[in-house]
Amino acid sequence: MLNVPSHEEFSQLRQIVERQGKQIEFLQSLLTGQDQLSLTQTAKALGVSTHTVRRLTKLNRLQPTYRGVKPFYKADDIRAYLAGKHLETDEVNNRLLTAVTA
Repeated sequence: MLNVPSHEEFSQLRQIVERQGKQIEFLQSLLTGQDQLSLTQTAKALGVSTHTVRRLTKLNRLQPTYRGVKPFYKADDIRAYLAGKHLETDEVNNRLLTAVTA
């Protein structure tokens, strides 16, 4: 007998598929060299506010590149900063993926 998911179950599955699609896009972008995160994404990855990211930039702990007036941060720089905070590699990668796919 065919088991049809409820509307709620279908919505949850759809969200999972969309999230995984975004994660795949991010991983593909890393492989093609497009590895920069926006200010908001960087803040989410670091678990801080955008104000704190700006402060870290002024303290030269993070070095952005600019597209127009918008700062973008290299994923490798964010990864190095988080590693300096003694986070495990899996946790660092998870934070980066979560920030980009949110």
